[in-house]
Amino acid sequence: MRPSRPALATSHRLWGVRLDTGWVVVDSAQANAAVHAALLHGGLRWPGLPGPWRREVALGGVRIDFASESDAGAAAWLETKCVTLVEAGVALFPDAPSRRAERQLQALVEERRRGARVIWLFLVQRSDATAFAVHAGHDPRFASAVEAARAAGVEFLAYGCRVRPGSMAVAGPLPFVDEKSVTSRTSTRSSEST
Repeated sequence: MRPSRPALATSHRLWGVRLDTGWVVVDSAQANAAVHAALLHGGLRWPGLPGPWRREVALGGVRIDFASESDAGAAAWLETKCVTLVEAGVALFPDAPSRRAERQLQALVEERRRGARVIWLFLVQRSDATAFAVHAGHDPRFASAVEAARAAGVEFLAYGCRVRPGSMAVAGPLPFVDEKSVTSRTSTRSSEST
């Protein structure tokens, strides 16, 4: 637990929980803090992106985590989604239907169509994931929106984190896998244990 900012309704906020597999950071604000630190200190670099990055930028009725514009006017947008659900080593997002994420993605697709570079970053806030999948089983509408956005040129990335008690830092990229591989991994594990 950490002390809350004065504007929050409670005196403390939950930072993370410890599972048998390690720490899981449940404070969603930590994702933007870790990504911002990585952008500032070189932990996240993608060729051709302008800088510096502005935080919490309004766009068409939603807020996007990061925006940047070069002197030549090239725009870039970066939205970060924290991921805490892991099954059979695969991180899954979303863990519940997310209309807000869907609206953000629609706004970013429009920016991509205007020529901006758009990156959607799934940040896995735990150390035990070896891959990432969009969780269509929990939110088929969001999964469809991801496919449409990918077709429009939005870049989707997944990164893991190094998590220790009280600290989290962006680690490296995770491969995308099909959500069905989670079912097959889980089935294989349960048949091996019988």
